[in-house]
Amino acid sequence: MKHFRFWALLIGPVLILSACKKSTVHPATITYSMSFKINGTLVKTDSQDAFLNDPDTVLNIDGHYNDTCHIDLSVVHPGVGTFTGGTNNQVQFLIVNSKTSYGSNTGTVTITSYSLQSVSGTFQFSCYSPDNKLINITDGQFTTIVYY
Repeated sequence: MKHFRFWALLIGPVLILSACKKSTVHPATITYSMSFKINGTLVKTDSQDAFLNDPDTVLNIDGHYNDTCHIDLSVVHPGVGTFTGGTNNQVQFLIVNSKTSYGSNTGTVTITSYSLQSVSGTFQFSCYSPDNKLINITDGQFTTIVYY
C-alpha cells in the first residue's frame, strides 16, 4: 500500500501535467511595405516611414530604395479618402535620386486606412525629368506605414 501511494503521488502529477496542452497562439504578422511602377518597372522600397508636420496638417509618406533614391508623397489634412494634386495643393509628389529630383502635383493619393499609428493606401502620378521626358508612376501602394 505504501508503494502504491508513492507511485500514485509520483506518477499522478506527471500524467496531469502531460495532458495539458500549451496554446500555440502566434501574434499577427504586420506587413510594412511600399511599391510602385516607374514607367512600367516595379520598384519595391527597402524602407518606408511617414510623419506629420506643419503642426499636424501635412502627412509625408516616404519610401527609400536603391540606397540613394526615395519617393515622397505629401498629403494636406490627411484622412481616409482620395486626394488629388492640383486641387488646393492637397497632394505633392517628389522622386529623388542621386542626380536630380522630379516634382509634381498631378496625380492622386487614396488613403484607405488612417489611424493614430499608421496609414495605408494607393497612389499614382506623372512628372517630367529635367530633359522633359514623361515619367509615369502607377500601381503605387503603401501598407501599414507607421508615422510619428
